[in-house]
Amino acid sequence: MTTITSLYNSLPALEEATAKFMNRARIFSELALLLTTYEHKFDVCFVHAHCKLEEGEIMVASGHVSQRKLERDVKYYPECWLASGEPYEFTDELTLTPPPELFSQFSDIVDGINVLGLYAVSAPPSSGILLEWTDGRKNITEIVASAGCQDIETAWLPGTDNPLVMACTRQCLFDARYGGHQKVHGR
Repeated sequence: MTTITSLYNSLPALEEATAKFMNRARIFSELALLLTTYEHKFDVCFVHAHCKLEEGEIMVASGHVSQRKLERDVKYYPECWLASGEPYEFTDELTLTPPPELFSQFSDIVDGINVLGLYAVSAPPSSGILLEWTDGRKNITEIVASAGCQDIETAWLPGTDNPLVMACTRQCLFDARYGGHQKVHGR
């Protein structure tokens, strides 16, 4: 049995996920039609990890901060799902779960591109995007006017006036606690 922790730890890094996402225009046009039928309650995200978790930990968002928490210590709801329907990131606020037919239709469109998933849309920014960065083992977001040239797009609302919802910043850090020098999405 796969635990949430081991599933999360098996997710690719942001740069790896970006490299695997091919045929964006075709996929976005098909997903735009599909997601409109679900009133954009769920939209597209890159499936990627922000850090490594210890056994029993999960990533839980509270407001603009997502951080590791012990699964047994918090009440949480799925916020991000793999195309297969498995949740991998959570929030402390009640969310809707995509219906099984959405996962099936989504999987047909992304056709094996395993770095695309669904997320529950709470309230997309009315202007700008959510820029996220990692600070240690926390992931923080803030609304900014637009993505910078080094930022990587990570969440979309295809078929809307503002299709880009989220981006991650990139940098390299040396952190002996997590194995030394590594590329992370940070500030």
